[in-house]
Amino acid sequence: MNKRKTYGCRLITGGLCLCIIALVAAIALPARAETGLVSFGLTNSIAAAATNTAAPAIGNAVKIDNQEQVGLYFSGRLTGAATSALTFIVARSYDGVIPESAPFWTNSVTMNGTNLITKFWQVPGSDVGSAPYLMVTSVGNANATIGTNHAFGVIKKNITP
Repeated sequence: MNKRKTYGCRLITGGLCLCIIALVAAIALPARAETGLVSFGLTNSIAAAATNTAAPAIGNAVKIDNQEQVGLYFSGRLTGAATSALTFIVARSYDGVIPESAPFWTNSVTMNGTNLITKFWQVPGSDVGSAPYLMVTSVGNANATIGTNHAFGVIKKNITP
């Protein structure tokens, strides 16, 4: 009978030891987020009073598969003292070459003269997993003032345990 109690104590002690090791590992290795900005590679100038389109896209396709969260980022200014609405149309793509025929996202930024404007948009999680690439298919400028010094890209975030 003493052997059974000894065996049971060893089993409990071993299980307790494994729990302590798991707890120490969880504290020592917290979840971390890997983030990064990937540019669409658009030119540094947005023409005045124009809509720029290219077939099939403007700039580069950005791969977003295996990402838990994706956002869009814009930063830029106008060359003169005016206001303008810049419009970006973003489409998904299955291969990084051919965009969807009805782009899912239209983004607008209100520019204010030479002041630097920065804006972020969150891409819905259901759209992140539906196609592996995002592409810009159109950039529009509603005013006669040129947009300059701008960056437009994708912020990718992957949370790893």
